[in-house]
Amino acid sequence: MSYDVLWLEKAQEDFTNTIEYIKENWGNNSANRFKHKVEKHIELISAMPKISPIAFWKRNVRRSVIVKQISLYYVEFEVEREIVIIRLLDNRMDPSYIAEKLESF
Repeated sequence: MSYDVLWLEKAQEDFTNTIEYIKENWGNNSANRFKHKVEKHIELISAMPKISPIAFWKRNVRRSVIVKQISLYYVEFEVEREIVIIRLLDNRMDPSYIAEKLESF
């Protein structure tokens, strides 16, 4: 049985902003392909939450690389059978900046 998936508000904002950026720069087809990739990753994660490695050990945050530029960060709650999507962040950011963003959820 799959886990329920919840999005934090910041993750939803990240997703919306990324889709808009892709639309503006590469068109609707590219934005739709990205959206489809995110949906597929979430399906996979909800079925197998431990498939992605832990990227931020302080909070057991896992990282799933959607495309080489963007990763999805999430936390698994086994007892509640929930996955919480924390952020979608650009992989080209400074690692300390990414850690700061993950620390504050």
